Order: sequence, then C-alpha cells, then structure tokens
Amino acid sequence: EGGDTPTQYIIPDFYILEDGGQLRCIMNDYYLPRIRIDPSYHELIRKKQLSAADSEYIQNHYRQANEIIKFLEYRKSTLQRVVEYVMQAQAGFFYNGPGHRAAMSNREIAQALALHESTVSRAVNGKYLQCPQGIFELRYFFSGTSSFAGKDGQSATSEGLKSMIVKLVEAEDRASPLSDRSIAEAILIKGIAVSRRTV
Repeated sequence: EGGDTPTQYIIPDFYILEDGGQLRCIMNDYYLPRIRIDPSYHELIRKKQLSAADSEYIQNHYRQANEIIKFLEYRKSTLQRVVEYVMQAQAGFFYNGPGHRAAMSNREIAQALALHESTVSRAVNGKYLQCPQGIFELRYFFSGTSSFAGKDGQSATSEGLKSMIVKLVEAEDRASPLSDRSIAEAILIKGIAVSRRTV
C-alpha cells in the first residue's frame, strides 16, 4: 500500500571532490533558473520613442529587475563562500571520513567571512553537498555539533571523541578492560579534557 507518497530525491547544491590531492568545490547550478532581462526593454529606453510615463514605468521596473538579479548573484556567491570555508575547515572529514569532523559554528563562519550569523543560517538552510562520504545537509558540518576544548587550542567534536573511545576500547586487553576514568585519562593525554561521566 504505501505507494501514495512520492519518492523525494535530494539534488546536491555542491560537490566536494578530491582532485590531485586537493579539495575542489563545484556548485551544481544546472537546475537553477537563468534569469535575464529581455534586451528589447533596454532598446526601448535607449531609443527614447516612448512617452515620458511609459519610459519611467519601464526604467523603474528595469532597475527593480536588475536589483533582483544582483541580489540573487550575491546570495549565490555568499553560499559559495560558505561552502568553500566549510570545505577548508572540514578538510579532515573530506579526506578521512566522519570521525574527523571538526567543531565549527555559525558564529565562526560568520566572523571568518565578515557576515551576520543569520545570513549564514539562511544561506545553508535546506542546502546539501555531495562528497565521497555521501550526501550531507550543510548544517551537518556545524549545527548541533558539540565540542570539547583541550590544551593548546585542541578541540574535538562529540563524533571525534566517540571515534577516539572506540579505538581505545578496540585496543584494550579483553581480560582487563579500561575503566571510564582510564579512557578519560588517555584522551587527556591527547590534549582533550573530558570527564569520566562523559565517557
């Protein structure tokens, strides 16, 4: 029965590719509409064959259309800048996988790109990228990522912390398993302060 709901497909807005050891960011603008102003309107204004009222009407709308086009171009370039920043900040993830996602916030991106936090939030809303690890919503890379601060500016996301714990547990002696305190101390040696309870 459940065939009434149509399948929804995610078309990524960006592709992150590794090319000769370097990460590249490509915008998928194939599905974006091409917006342009019919040049015949510009010709009408240039030839000055219209009445003053008609000429003013066309000029006003021509200006408004140009403003809309400029605004859309600005949004597109803002989104491109945000994704390129994410690509650089999350290079560990794109090269090595989910256990290497870095702690990152809207605020960090906004400050780095001289944007308002709400601009960053709106720019990434409902946007996806595709990389060798799969398709991810852009928010995955910074929204809701809890982080743990450490010594010398070291930090880890909860995902990275789990990865550290899994490696420690996999390497432990099965006859004498590590305690939570021992795991917390082993992580502290790597520069990340975490409580036994968090472990």
